[in-house]
Order: sequence, then C-alpha cells, then structure tokens
Amino acid sequence: SADMANCHVNISTDTVSSPLVSAPTVLIAMNKPSLDKFENEVVSDGLILYDSSL
Repeated sequence: SADMANCHVNISTDTVSSPLVSAPTVLIAMNKPSLDKFENEVVSDGLILYDSSL
C-alpha cells in the first residue's frame, strides 16, 4: 500500500538460516494501516509498540 512499508529483522543467538519471519515476536507500527495489517501476525505473548495517538 502507498501508506506503508515494512521490514523484517531477525535477531537471534542462533544461526538465522532464513530472512523470512513466520511468527514475529515484536511489531513496531509507525502508522494505523501498518498496525491493522500486522498486529494479528504477532505471537500471542509478543510485544506491539505503536504511537498511542493512532
């Protein structure tokens, strides 16, 4: 969408064998469309950070 861009970052003490993220543990949403699109992909005990004015 024209309203958003996204980036996946893997941080691990183990070898990261794939850049794909299937079950994200953290989401940082910078706008409402991104929050709406990706919040349901975060694992149930994950962390979602977003601007409270959204």
